[in-house]
Amino acid sequence: MIRVRIGLGSALVVLAASLPLGAQSAQAGAGVLFQSYTFDDVTAASVESVSLTAFPFSASIRFNPRLTFSVSGTYAEGRLDDPQRGEFTISGPTDTQMVLSMAGRGGATSISAIVLLPTG
Repeated sequence: MIRVRIGLGSALVVLAASLPLGAQSAQAGAGVLFQSYTFDDVTAASVESVSLTAFPFSASIRFNPRLTFSVSGTYAEGRLDDPQRGEFTISGPTDTQMVLSMAGRGGATSISAIVLLPTG
């Protein structure tokens, strides 16, 4: 089996963009990850190759020193090459997470509300 793994900046290239909007600030990041497995003996594995490409993303906005909203997730595409049946592909978003956080006075405590958006 031959394994190939390519990641940019440990699978995440951060495109940190700070946008000062008065008391607000925003940050966003995105990346790319590619993994591929190729099998030398196709008859033993019944698969020629398997690959995954993922595009993780994250964005955050701070409304004031105590209130922050963030969202993160990944878009992914998986591909399997079968010499007998052809190529199979599946793609779409993965689970996405949204978080609203409020820090307590002095920053020693915080309360967060987390919403997970499952994809299936």
